[in-house]
Amino acid sequence: MADPQRLKETIHAVITEMMDELAAGIEARGPSQTGVSHAQDPLLAALIPARVFREADAEKRFRLLFDRMRRKLAAMIAAESLGYGAESYGIVGTIRAGRLKRIAQVLHQSEHLEAGQPNPKTDWTSELVFIAQGRGERIPVRMICDLYAEDTNSKRRYAFELVAPAPDRYALKAVREGLLRLYSMDRPQVDEAYAVLPYESTASRREDDWNLPTGRVVLTGDEFWDKIGGIGTYQALHDTVREIGSHYEPIWRAFT
Repeated sequence: MADPQRLKETIHAVITEMMDELAAGIEARGPSQTGVSHAQDPLLAALIPARVFREADAEKRFRLLFDRMRRKLAAMIAAESLGYGAESYGIVGTIRAGRLKRIAQVLHQSEHLEAGQPNPKTDWTSELVFIAQGRGERIPVRMICDLYAEDTNSKRRYAFELVAPAPDRYALKAVREGLLRLYSMDRPQVDEAYAVLPYESTASRREDDWNLPTGRVVLTGDEFWDKIGGIGTYQALHDTVREIGSHYEPIWRAFT
């Protein structure tokens, strides 16, 4: 884990910069019409009161800002703790044509379900074994992952895809496809790849709600932060967020 004081300073600097940007430009526009729960995101809930979230009609703006803040913060924490971190990182490799075809087959099975049918439980190991049997020419592929991190001591490489709140079936399909492609490359470009549910915690995790491979390649928010920053990073993040949130309370009163 990175030095606790430096980690706290990194978190404080990134969040303060983004919150100052938001506070300077926000306008009150009436009730929100978009409907994603403010309480779903503990980071958002700690920094912006629910009344402001509703009354500013700025939910989309808040969400975009916080997603950007989350990626930037994750990259900086990974760099501080592991040695290297980058957001929106390009990964280039090759995948055999037969494997690409089998990936499409796996995704097709879950995409074309009858209306109202529950998502099937994903057997990640069996899927990878099935896909690995594909042969054919090597096809160049390029992917963009939300976060790439590398431990400069152990040389292990990590890729993370952050899943949006309340994703639809097609968004989950895109995340699954990215993970399957990363694990199916001829010469692996990462050692570990994960889907991250930043709005979920280990305590509230409901695996049956997600059409994603469970356990091995899915991280909840707390697991994710402790993975890239070391044990205690998630708690440090929330402690810092609570401290910062109180500073902006007088600003939010101006909009209510």
